[in-house]
Amino acid sequence: MGRRIGLPLIGIGMPGHFLVKFESERYKVFVDCFNGGALLTEKDCARFLMQAGYGFEEKYLSKSSSRAILARTLKNLMAIYQKMDDAVKGARLSRFMDILESGHVDEKRGGKKGECEQGI
Repeated sequence: MGRRIGLPLIGIGMPGHFLVKFESERYKVFVDCFNGGALLTEKDCARFLMQAGYGFEEKYLSKSSSRAILARTLKNLMAIYQKMDDAVKGARLSRFMDILESGHVDEKRGGKKGECEQGI
């Protein structure tokens, strides 16, 4: 979304919490999208990580790839569906995760080769 509106935004897959980072020549701030859009500094992020028992490493504040963000989202949704005892949705997302992890996608169809014929 940031790219579409011309803002330098990147996803940060911090352990236990996902953030969006805005970085320009003048500013570097982390946006906590799941906490009302709270603005955090690097020190705030380090404090959160320490309090949560992860310790702090610079790599925790590095850019997450689109694939990593999608995988994290799928895993979170799979956990939610498992808690809800919704095996159908969980299985569907599990298939998406398999496709994502294999990296083998039929670009014409948007899935693994042969999956459209199989009804997946």
